[in-house]
Amino acid sequence: MAHCHWRQRRKDAVEHAEPAPADAAIVDRLMRPIVPTGGRAEYRWRGGASDWQLSAEAAFNTLDNASSLFVLLPDRTFTEIELVGGTGKVAEDRYEGAITWGRAISPKLALQGSLGGEYSQLSQSGPLGQTRSFVRPKGFVAAAWKATPRLDINARLERRVGQLNFSDFLASANLGRESADAANPDLVPPQSWDAEVETTRNFGDWGTSSARIYGRLISDIIDQIPIGLTQESPGNLGRAVVYGIEWNSTVQLGNLGWHGAKLDARLQFQNSALSDPLSGERRRISNDLVRTVDISLRQDVKGTDWAWGGQVLQMRRSPSTRLGEISVNYETSPFDTALFLEHKNVAGLTLRGSVRNLIGANDFLDRTVFVGRRGGPISFIEARNRSVGPTFSLAVSGSF
Repeated sequence: MAHCHWRQRRKDAVEHAEPAPADAAIVDRLMRPIVPTGGRAEYRWRGGASDWQLSAEAAFNTLDNASSLFVLLPDRTFTEIELVGGTGKVAEDRYEGAITWGRAISPKLALQGSLGGEYSQLSQSGPLGQTRSFVRPKGFVAAAWKATPRLDINARLERRVGQLNFSDFLASANLGRESADAANPDLVPPQSWDAEVETTRNFGDWGTSSARIYGRLISDIIDQIPIGLTQESPGNLGRAVVYGIEWNSTVQLGNLGWHGAKLDARLQFQNSALSDPLSGERRRISNDLVRTVDISLRQDVKGTDWAWGGQVLQMRRSPSTRLGEISVNYETSPFDTALFLEHKNVAGLTLRGSVRNLIGANDFLDRTVFVGRRGGPISFIEARNRSVGPTFSLAVSGSF
């Protein structure tokens, strides 16, 4: 495996290459950060029993990037390797307009809807540059129903247009992982139909609980695709589906005699599927959420300015899938645990001290790299178990 070094510089800075092994490589990158420019205007009025809104928005984003790739030769000099498509300028002019309507149908039922569209022009300079424009409809319909004084049901169906990562248009090299992405000037924004139903139950002094069921049908989803016989890049695939359930609850523990204490819980379980561009088999979206378990406890000690609490957290994501490798990153311990102690009046300020990773969860990476494409012989396996240890923090908030 090659020893690699990463060097990045701004336009107004110059760095000299540091001594490196004979098989080292260096990426020299000059990048102007994306600075969005735009504005939004809204006009609202009431017509009879209905609320209306007209909105218009414009946004202009530009990424200007120059990259070069160098390899250190045995005589300690660097020679440049061609990085086709690594230098260029990507710009987007985006305009959006919508009209939104809302009305209470009855004391228990309200409806809302929006109809609009988005026009965008994407341009890219450089050897692979081109200019394209897109017109995409978007909007939503939503209903809010108060089924009982303590039960609310909300439903929503929305047509969404996603945004693109401008860096995906240009070629890049990741020396730490010994991987590279080719330029892809043909990227188009993904679109999706999003649907969800959420119910919220109020239990009075005991707290609240809500459950949400959701699904997304995505077209032109972005994942790794083949470029030529040996290269790959972020690109558009066909359709993908995402679905899941999320549950949020707050339990007030004062009714059990534990005054000032409450328990918050959030559970989310999600699945996804798309057709792999190599095998055609169904698999999860790369690096997609699998589950989240987040449980926290807080007690504001009665008659004092003190509060304390803790948290148990677990988050898992699907493997990151490239055409020549599969990797998964997770914590070796089942849960990340934390405790905090807070004082709400120190000279008018709130001081909060906390410690995370109490049980010593390590950061683990399991990465399998193949010779050529996935499914062929394995080139090497990287297994990294990095000790993290506890993390201490002190936060001060408030105003004088």
